[in-house]
Amino acid sequence: MRGRDELKSFIIEADCFQWALILLNFTYQFIAREVKTRGDPPHPIPSLCFARVMIAIVEESEKVWLVEEWLDVDDSERPFIKYIDNHFASPCLPETAPHKAQETASFLAFA
Repeated sequence: MRGRDELKSFIIEADCFQWALILLNFTYQFIAREVKTRGDPPHPIPSLCFARVMIAIVEESEKVWLVEEWLDVDDSERPFIKYIDNHFASPCLPETAPHKAQETASFLAFA
């Protein structure tokens, strides 16, 4: 029974990822439409994406996993930064984070 309970919670989490991706895409579509009518914004718009997720089920054992895309946190050009808290739509960066990271977190909270 545990596998079924995990599956239910993973489906909810995977749905949240999907909705977040849709909302981010809508945000970028809105920005693109506004840029066409109003011109470039006064601040740069970050180009972001979500890690992809999927649910993996091993039928024989009823084991269930939520599998997320591997992020190379050692990539010096684009290191992983967690911008938004898991429980609240608010930035979770320390006050000492770089200004650009703070702007990105604010953008994501807006989106």
